[in-house]
Amino acid sequence: MKEKKSGGIPNPMIPYFIEGSYSFIKPEIIAESDRSFPLMLNIEPTLACNLGCFMCPAHNNSVSNMRKSGLMTWELYTKIIDECAAEGGVKILNLHKDGESLLHPKFADMITYAKEKKAAEVIHFNTNLTFKNQKLVDKILLSGVDDITFSIDAACPETFYEVKGKDLYQQVVDNARAFYKRRDELGLKAPYMRVKMLGTGENAEELERFREMWIDTADEVQVQMLHNFAGGLEFDRSLQENRFPCAFLFYSTAINWDGTVTICHRDFKGEDLFGDVNEHTLKEIYTGQKYRRYMELHNTGKEEQISLCQFCDNWKDGPNLADMTQRLANPPGGPGLPEEPELEVEESGSLAGRSSTLPIVS
Repeated sequence: MKEKKSGGIPNPMIPYFIEGSYSFIKPEIIAESDRSFPLMLNIEPTLACNLGCFMCPAHNNSVSNMRKSGLMTWELYTKIIDECAAEGGVKILNLHKDGESLLHPKFADMITYAKEKKAAEVIHFNTNLTFKNQKLVDKILLSGVDDITFSIDAACPETFYEVKGKDLYQQVVDNARAFYKRRDELGLKAPYMRVKMLGTGENAEELERFREMWIDTADEVQVQMLHNFAGGLEFDRSLQENRFPCAFLFYSTAINWDGTVTICHRDFKGEDLFGDVNEHTLKEIYTGQKYRRYMELHNTGKEEQISLCQFCDNWKDGPNLADMTQRLANPPGGPGLPEEPELEVEESGSLAGRSSTLPIVS
């Protein structure tokens, strides 16, 4: 469910995504691609987070072997962005994955660099709004970001604590209102900013109250139904038997903070790695043999052979790309990066030899 107030700033995401989603790109846009480079890219500035949301398997303490956290280096980030720009830019650049991006001390600079390089048509990120430094509001608003989602997920302090594990509701609400107030004071025409609440059993009774609370302030009130994070959450939405290939494989990919590239942005553990942009270009990895093999498994109804895809229910929210997937599974330019032996992983889930530097939460 999406509602927005009349007039105001246009939603930059609407031209790109199917109705009811900000994850699945329209089939007609995918049809114009040869899959030689991602249309949508998630970059994880950091895995660190200061909340413990029950619906986030990366931080709800349900996983014993989560990968280590750290900050993406500026050198690695600019390498990725420079490649995106050289390839003509991606359609959607999501500067978030499994952590809270605002914990990266150079996050506003990351946005500005990508904007100046024309690395994407739309730059977007999600945030939990738990920051204390009010200078961040202007920094983000003036960074050049096109679209922001405020993940609030509650309409009262009690539900916020139940859902997110911290007593920070009023701080989050105040920060959201500060963004709208300062955008108006600065006379800006962007970013477009929505408030979001996940529709779950824990907060379902508050959905209408949440809508009424924000409808006159936010550019959009979004209610998103919960998926199971590639099997990371233990619930089943009654998967259809006539499963079709997941669209994510055919237009998007995700880069973790340490440079490892994973099958899609639902892989919170870094369970299935395709390469490392410290050592190869993103294009080499994205058109590589392992990606091609996985696309073929989806095309032949053998998704269960991919552990991450086996129990995932998010595929059903996307479009059936039908015969298009056969063409996209064979991108131009040769066989791409050869499939290598599985990368060595420490018990913590991080790559062997990688350092980890946690940001200070302020």
